[in-house]
Amino acid sequence: MPRFLAIPLAKAVVTSAVLYARWADGLDLRQVSPLSAIAHESTPILLIHGTKDFRTPASNSQRLASANPRNSLWLVPNAGHTGASAQAPEEFRGRVLGWFREHL
Repeated sequence: MPRFLAIPLAKAVVTSAVLYARWADGLDLRQVSPLSAIAHESTPILLIHGTKDFRTPASNSQRLASANPRNSLWLVPNAGHTGASAQAPEEFRGRVLGWFREHL
């Protein structure tokens, strides 16, 4: 989908979801804080972030990872947004499977 269509469409979908959550469940999604939530989470979380992500800065994942000692972070060199498995397929597979072996 061309970018000039994708961006307005994505914004419309997100806005619709926020309005629906408020209407259907009384939730105000603007009050959600991933940092606060992850800090109090007892479930270990593996964060994978590409260093060439142009949509979400790696510093976001670094803050989330440091908020809870149970969290793990893998910064994937030269990977873009959601591009870790394509950038480092063998290491991706090994790290993810290893993480599950350790935490299940």
